[in-house]
Amino acid sequence: MEDKALIKKHIKEELGWAYRDLKWLSEKEAKFATKERKALLKSLSGKVQYSFRGDKLHIGKLSPGCLICGQGGWSCLFLNYNTCTANCFFCPRSHSKKNGNLTVFEGLTLKKPDDYVDLLSKFGYRGVSFSGGEPFLSFEKLLLFIKKIRKRFNDDMYIWVYTNGDLVTKGKLITLKEAGLNEIRFNIAARGYDLQSTALAAQIINIVTVEIPVIPEDYKIVTESLRKLYEIGVNHLNLHTLVASSDNYHKLVDRGYTFFHYYNIPVLESDLTALKIIQYAVRNKLNLPINYCTDPYRVRFQSKNHRKITGGFMKGEFEQITEAGFLRNLSFVDTPENIKKISRTLSKKSNNKKLWILNMDKSKIFIHSSLLKYLSFVKKVLITYYEFSFGSKSSATDSTGKEEGVSVTDRIILKKITSFQCSLNSFGMKIFHKLFIEDISTKKTLDYCTKTYGLTSKNDLMKARKAINTIVKNFRTFEHIESGAPFY
Repeated sequence: MEDKALIKKHIKEELGWAYRDLKWLSEKEAKFATKERKALLKSLSGKVQYSFRGDKLHIGKLSPGCLICGQGGWSCLFLNYNTCTANCFFCPRSHSKKNGNLTVFEGLTLKKPDDYVDLLSKFGYRGVSFSGGEPFLSFEKLLLFIKKIRKRFNDDMYIWVYTNGDLVTKGKLITLKEAGLNEIRFNIAARGYDLQSTALAAQIINIVTVEIPVIPEDYKIVTESLRKLYEIGVNHLNLHTLVASSDNYHKLVDRGYTFFHYYNIPVLESDLTALKIIQYAVRNKLNLPINYCTDPYRVRFQSKNHRKITGGFMKGEFEQITEAGFLRNLSFVDTPENIKKISRTLSKKSNNKKLWILNMDKSKIFIHSSLLKYLSFVKKVLITYYEFSFGSKSSATDSTGKEEGVSVTDRIILKKITSFQCSLNSFGMKIFHKLFIEDISTKKTLDYCTKTYGLTSKNDLMKARKAINTIVKNFRTFEHIESGAPFY
């Protein structure tokens, strides 16, 4: 289970702008909310599907774009980052900021379409979406990007665009289809659930999806629209939980919403209403495929997939990408004599010389986790987890003018960021090996410690159990992804 204290600490530190202003779920309320959610899920048992470790609940098939997203092949490009034709209360992004027409990829501003196409090729993306702001405000730029992508990848890239529908016309839809657009997604909540643009698109674009945040007050109008969506030719309905940001939280507070502690600060009522919408569809035997893209899915899978794609580009053979997508690096810093001893041991035990490497002055040695079992005599190991971010070459330099990253294209680099670092003694190293390399349970790890070290006293067992729990708490987030609904 994800660490409650860690999540609460993260929210207080990183999202402190809202903490005191939000109505947080109390323990008493959480018990009632958990009971209600369990009842909803029980009513859906056997009638819905769970994909991606149980984090994506759906009836019917997922759209091709959603499948690519879950499998880790999706990239999203933000055209006119903050500029939009609507001013939705739930939008997590301010529309008052300057430079709203910027083209942004993973926090990096792109100036040329060819840079983006090169990135897609370099990292093996299989799907691209265009978001905003409102992408149709930059229609010619949208069209240019689609044509560039289609020219490079032919039919091997799945392309979709998000829109509120304000600027959609028949001519633009035909132009987009001819350029190679596969799917279009409408946020009908931004237009009072008006379906005119959506119905028009259903006559032209191959896959039409409605993707909306679940507004609790709009349960009735959404459920009443489900049959109509199917009738006009909508292929999929995607539901999202309302979440708070520094730009929208005061509007959510004004509506009296309740928030529970999870990374993106979800709205409790939105989460429960999403399940009620799916329950309604099941009870009324509606044929429209509905996907609940839960907040845990976005936190766990979308973040993990980005880390895996970028980490795979930077990984040495002595490093590993964890299930959670972080790049794991194990190293020893020791005396020259002990470094030589480690080197001799690894030379005898490992046939693959690429699984360990010395630094330039031979004061530090990096090893693959599979070699830990040969180094029981080593007193301390340093475990470091990395993730990566993109940067432009012009701005990504240190005080000496040296580039801080590895070149990806002529104008873009990939920067290494330390996410977590921790030293373990020889006992902790063995526990870590059992838990995360051999992947055995905490109980079996305790049994191993009891047998190996002859632990018999209650005090010794308590110390071992505490050491195991501490290592689980410190490393679990970086090693594994959780599954299922988060706690309330």
